[in-house]
Amino acid sequence: MEKQISIFSHDEKVIGHKLMADVPTRWNSSLDMLERILEQMPAIMAVASDTKLSKSLSENVRSSCLSFDEQSDVENLIEVLTPFKRATIILCAENCPTMIKVLVTLAKLKMTLQKFNTTPVVKRVAAKMEEELFKRAKSDEEIPLLAAMLSPDTKSLNFLPDSERLAAHQLLMTKALSMVDKNRNLLLDIKKEKTTDGIDQISSSDLPPSLPNEVTDVECVQKEVLHESESEF
Repeated sequence: MEKQISIFSHDEKVIGHKLMADVPTRWNSSLDMLERILEQMPAIMAVASDTKLSKSLSENVRSSCLSFDEQSDVENLIEVLTPFKRATIILCAENCPTMIKVLVTLAKLKMTLQKFNTTPVVKRVAAKMEEELFKRAKSDEEIPLLAAMLSPDTKSLNFLPDSERLAAHQLLMTKALSMVDKNRNLLLDIKKEKTTDGIDQISSSDLPPSLPNEVTDVECVQKEVLHESESEF
């Protein structure tokens, strides 16, 4: 604490901070650990050079100090991990729908990871993270894909390759056509809600999307959707 007070006198917020450990079951704990090590490194180095310490304790603290190359690697690893913390915060929000953001977030993480090739260590970590990420989360999963297509902000799917985008529109059209029988009768129940005056009313959000007159119109509809103006990603 004494070293922290003398070194961090310009920033009282970090005084009293302790080093943190990585916890496998706690999200973003590796990032928190690296950020704290980097933050407290001046105080750790000051303790290591304190002549009041015993020789064994001083050597032990010195062994915990980062070299210039190690500090550079930690800074780069923090850059790699920070987008994942932001993604966690976005997708774990409780006050707004997040399913529509899943595929966009994955696409941004993929692009971010491909930029990190500064050092062999960082390059290996980024490659491993990309491999593990897309082993667990795939862009062709139906629920997040349909959610993205039904959102005004992401319906153009301009963050996906053309082939995946076309497949997604085919999936949506198949789902829509499955809602009607051969006589074009709806195969789903429309939810009715009571209004303040007690009259049943169908909300526009509950109505199914308009369908093509014929099944053969599907291809034309897909082409129109694919060539619509796309917002910037």
